[in-house]
Amino acid sequence: MEFDLRDAIAALDSGDVFETANGARPANDYLGNKILPNVNMDEYDVSGGSLTIQTTMAGLQGMDSVPAEGGYAEMSTYKGNTGKIGIGGVIPERMLRQLQTWMLRMTAERKDTTSLIQETGMNFYNKIIVQAILDREEWLKWQVLTTGKLDWTFNGINLKADYGVPTTNFLSAQTGNNRYGGTTSQLWADIYKLYEILNWEISAFFVHPKLLRDIMANALVNQLQFVSQNTATGVFSFTRRIAVNGVNITSPDPRDQLTLIAYGKEGTVRDSSNLEGIKKVPFLTPGALVAIGKPIDSSNVFMVAGQGSTVPPELDSPVRLGYGHVAPTTEGGGRPGRWGKIWVPENEPEKIYSRGVDNFLPVLEAEKRLAVASSQLMS
Repeated sequence: MEFDLRDAIAALDSGDVFETANGARPANDYLGNKILPNVNMDEYDVSGGSLTIQTTMAGLQGMDSVPAEGGYAEMSTYKGNTGKIGIGGVIPERMLRQLQTWMLRMTAERKDTTSLIQETGMNFYNKIIVQAILDREEWLKWQVLTTGKLDWTFNGINLKADYGVPTTNFLSAQTGNNRYGGTTSQLWADIYKLYEILNWEISAFFVHPKLLRDIMANALVNQLQFVSQNTATGVFSFTRRIAVNGVNITSPDPRDQLTLIAYGKEGTVRDSSNLEGIKKVPFLTPGALVAIGKPIDSSNVFMVAGQGSTVPPELDSPVRLGYGHVAPTTEGGGRPGRWGKIWVPENEPEKIYSRGVDNFLPVLEAEKRLAVASSQLMS
């Protein structure tokens, strides 16, 4: 016996699906959201700082075409200056069989199965659809924060954006013995250069755990003395030990008090080179040392539709250099924010499908307050 899932899914409030799409995971899960927090905007077009966008198309997938299936979100087309991110999927057969088993037992016990069906659909939508979109947004943000540009190609579409970050804000990569895990590590030389570029005002340093490992494993050469760590936030603090008249002391230079924020979260992308067809990619490039300068004053923010003169709390960040522009979707009738749908096809009443779309682009408003050093990893 197979149960018809149509009535229960059809009874889902579309407003609940919209709310899930726009608030599925805490913003703190993504550190890029602290630097470029997402804001639902009522316009498709994006402008900010020295942003220049170039979009070229080949084999463009239409605005109403079906998004790619799977646990990853890809760009299908663009609207205005934002890239349209889309994903679709069907609940795997294994999960559906388990659902049918639960429903059979609940029916025998004369219990209502509607809420079980709805909860299953929403959980799938939240985990597979919404998370994939948020992961893609985060990846785009860190592409901007590590390179000052976007150059993303998928489905024959190439979205290029140059954010106008001065080329001098990107230091040459340290390699060989000069890398941060090497015998002549240039860690402190790079940190001093980053301070100089950002006018001696640095709010935070972000590194991938692999680079942090190289730095800490080379503590003697890097003259590092460990101070503290917070495993919940990934914050590691160090001070520099220097020799004065043959005696090692703690450096009095404020630049030598180093705090590094480790960020190693990953997303999933397509990869035809392996049997699984997917691979994990880090949001933050493993060899990058990203320095965030003086943040944008939260009192100097743009107006957000529907919020009057109130500053949205997500924009009041101590490391904010811009925002993530979440534009309306045509699927959502022009309503600001991501759009999602859960449904059961008429000819497949035992299956649950879901889709999600998002028109998005990171915006860097303070492009001169970003600087990046990098080091070849030891392994």
